[in-house]
Amino acid sequence: MARVSDLHVGFFGYGYPLLEPTDSVEGVAVASLVDVGLMKLDALIGRGSRRDFY
Repeated sequence: MARVSDLHVGFFGYGYPLLEPTDSVEGVAVASLVDVGLMKLDALIGRGSRRDFY
């Protein structure tokens, strides 16, 4: 976990292919909102820990 401009930022691997192209934010590739939403759904179904959603 890192802190960038007062935001907590984490970097991790994801074992599934992305459904949409990545977006570029200041030269950094980030997952689309659809893919991030699906990652959250996967976390809910897979382990459902409260920490996965804040």
